Amino acid sequence: MLEPKPLNVAEKDVASSEIRVGILLLEDGKNTASIHIDAPIRCLNDNSPQALSEGKLVEPGKYSVIARDETVELRNESGEILQSTECLFISPSKSAFPKKTLSISPIVAGRSFHWKKEIQADFPGVFEIKSHNGFLEIVNILPFEHYLACVVVSEMSSGTPVEFVKAQTIVARSWAKCFLNEKHPGSSYELCNDDDCQRYHGVTFAAEDSLNASLQTAGQYLVSEAGTIVPAYYSKCCGGISEKVEDCFGFPAAGISSVTDGPRSVNAHDTAKWTSSEPTEDESLFCGGDPDILLAHLGGVDDAGEYFRWKHREEATSLASYLNERTGVTDARIVTDLNPIRRGKSGRIHEMEFIFETIAGNIGSYHSRTQYEIRSLLHPSFLFSSSISITKEAETFLFHGAGWGHGVGLCQIGGMFQAIAGRNNRDILNTYFPRAVIKTLY
Repeated sequence: MLEPKPLNVAEKDVASSEIRVGILLLEDGKNTASIHIDAPIRCLNDNSPQALSEGKLVEPGKYSVIARDETVELRNESGEILQSTECLFISPSKSAFPKKTLSISPIVAGRSFHWKKEIQADFPGVFEIKSHNGFLEIVNILPFEHYLACVVVSEMSSGTPVEFVKAQTIVARSWAKCFLNEKHPGSSYELCNDDDCQRYHGVTFAAEDSLNASLQTAGQYLVSEAGTIVPAYYSKCCGGISEKVEDCFGFPAAGISSVTDGPRSVNAHDTAKWTSSEPTEDESLFCGGDPDILLAHLGGVDDAGEYFRWKHREEATSLASYLNERTGVTDARIVTDLNPIRRGKSGRIHEMEFIFETIAGNIGSYHSRTQYEIRSLLHPSFLFSSSISITKEAETFLFHGAGWGHGVGLCQIGGMFQAIAGRNNRDILNTYFPRAVIKTLY
């Protein structure tokens, strides 16, 4: 997974708009989806103003959309075809955000990550549904600010403190503006609904207080000293120190630096000690806060696991299988050693050498140069973080890890605990983006 460079967006060029979000992608391989509506909708062949007023009115109930080569069919529960067209638009008869337009299943959450699952989700706005070679693509079209309000309650729970909701919304807005059309170039959508862009599950987990808090920040962005929008990255848990963007992604980004997630100075130089420390040993690190409080604030599809510090064990033969499956290596029998080459400020490994024995009994090696690939090669799906110490035990490897995610920018769990401690959204953002300022641009 290569991270694209963010767009260089000047603050004077920012304006409010609509956004197109891919919520069922061709790569999901679905030819049928179920939809459920609670209020009348209109189905039409285009989304022009005239079509919106003249489209076929469909009453509440359960329906399905089916891909047929290059056309899409809308069917009722009895299997009757209500509409068959190259491009089906579904629109609410009356716009009523934050109420949903419809529920859709299955929606994939966590593509390519260890928490991958299929869910049903409720979405507002307008929908564009197409078939490409018999596979469905569903794009959700809605106001940018409504999208952002939904992102926050998808990333964390709707019960998250209001000041964190505001901070997360400003970060999500800034990030999105710098990556529109960059993460999925050539697609009909500007961002997708999943964690490689921003988690967007519509109003599924929405609460009125959170949505209102998000909307109160409308138009607010993080702006760098150079007058450009900060590509405000964020991850679930930095583990105590956020990562340098250059080390993680290989390019600089204005307004982002590595910071400590707490009021005193710490470092990750002693990796074994750093990754094995418990929250009680260093209560000054916000993202090591009370696990019981944390569980009440996680997003709706997050695993209820350990985020600040954790352990994971892999068989050496399994690591060889991952090399064979996910790289150009084809003959690895067993991994014999793992050698970290380059670490960042947070302790995350960004380059690592995999030493293995081949089927023929020779010694081979593979040099991995990104934390994303390293994490994919150390886990059946995706290791939580590359901030790890490594212990070889017989023919297994034990990883002690710190944090979840790439660690750049905002630490969501750290920011949430800061809000619980009484800090406001500006205090939180100043912790993680000390070189940026908040400006209202529309």
